[in-house]
Parts: sequence; C-alpha cells; structure tokens
Amino acid sequence: MKLQASAVKQLALSHGIPVAQPMSLRLNGKYPEEAAAARGQLLASGAQAMIVAAYGLILPQWVLDLPPLGCLNIHASLLPRWRGAA
Repeated sequence: MKLQASAVKQLALSHGIPVAQPMSLRLNGKYPEEAAAARGQLLASGAQAMIVAAYGLILPQWVLDLPPLGCLNIHASLLPRWRGAA
C-alpha cells in the first residue's frame, strides 16, 4: 500500500526520458501556479509533438494546441476486444 511510480514512469526514467506529473494543467483551476509552471516547461521545451501516456486528467485545449504537430494519447488496454481503451 505504498505509493510508487507507474511502470511507464519507471521505464521512462530508466531511459533518461523526462517525466512531468503536474497536479493540474488548468490555468484557472485549483493549482494555477503549478499549471503555469508546467506551461512554461512545455513552451521552453520547443517540442514539435507531444505523447501522453498513463495520464489520468483531461488535457485543456491550450495543451492540445501547443505542439505544431499535435498530441498523441497512447492508452493500452488489457481488456477484451470492444471494451476499454484501444
């Protein structure tokens, strides 16, 4: 019952891939300072595309519009065909 990093995060970190997990990305939400800091990080990265994996929150429109080549949400599912994310 201890908090631990997901398998996705562990793999990314073991390969030197930066991982960001802000509490919120809503600039007018409950954590506006953290969202603004995350926005600054994303802008500074100069990323052309974004891949989102194992993120449990809905991305605001400003995030989706940020990278010129768009965002890709990957979500694997072990559920049977026609159920859950595919």
